[in-house]
Amino acid sequence: MGKIEQMSTKCKPNVNQIVNQNKIYSQNDSVSNCIKCELCNKTFNSRQAKYKHKKKCKLSKLKQENKENKLNNIIKKKDKQLTLMTKHINKLNKLLNRICDFNSFTESNKITNNNNDNRKTEINNTLTNNTLNNNTLNNNNQQVKINNFGEEDISYITPEKRKNLLIDPRNSIAKLIDDTHFNSDHPENANMRIPNKKQPFIELYIDNSWKIFNQYKTICNILRDKKEFIHEIYIKRKDELTNKEKENYLEYKDRLDRDLFLVKNVLTDIRASIMSGTRYRPASDSVIKMLNIENENDPTQKLLDQIPESFLYENDSSDE
Repeated sequence: MGKIEQMSTKCKPNVNQIVNQNKIYSQNDSVSNCIKCELCNKTFNSRQAKYKHKKKCKLSKLKQENKENKLNNIIKKKDKQLTLMTKHINKLNKLLNRICDFNSFTESNKITNNNNDNRKTEINNTLTNNTLNNNTLNNNNQQVKINNFGEEDISYITPEKRKNLLIDPRNSIAKLIDDTHFNSDHPENANMRIPNKKQPFIELYIDNSWKIFNQYKTICNILRDKKEFIHEIYIKRKDELTNKEKENYLEYKDRLDRDLFLVKNVLTDIRASIMSGTRYRPASDSVIKMLNIENENDPTQKLLDQIPESFLYENDSSDE
């Protein structure tokens, strides 16, 4: 009995208390695990502490800065894309304008070529029906004597037209050639022609017959001759021009003496004028000498010496 009493007096653990303590511990642990910063993983005992921390969290600031940087980068990319698109649109608009201008230019050329073809047909018919030995053409029942090349009568070119040659110097040489040799009202000056653009020859009317000359050298001489003629007009009529018109003319003349690219363009214009105009034109012994002599003192001649003769015929092989 004494042993039994002794055993009964031993302390018995409170199981409920242990279980409750474990529950409290596990709950506190889960709560503390839930209340943590999503950026730096720091834990807190309350949501208020976490809220205060997030305002000062460095990672939170970095994340916000990263977002702003990404947004700025996206905006910059969009701006670049917009700029490129604007440039492309401007290029397309320019190309479209060029196409429109080219179409209108082509239509006007068709009309001009039709007129030239009609004019050529008339002259061909008159040449067939008349004697070339008498150096005459029957044009609209009128007897017209063809002038030798270099001896054209240009008294019909009015002072106003001559002044316009100075106002528009870039096209002055081509205009002067058209007015002199391809004027439908003055067929007596129709004294030069290029019968075949694929051949390097030009025909000039000299002493009652057509004579063949080197096309390139002849066109070079025409350029120099017309340039000097226009400059003589400038010397006589410069007082009638404004300061701006004088400046433009002198600047163009200076470029024509030193700009190789410009000289090539003018040579091409001269050849185009001859080919598109009436093809029956003419010269004399003095003119022949002029065609065979190169003026070494002319600054334009130095540029002409740098241009190969084949330059004028480069694009002919691609044409039909």
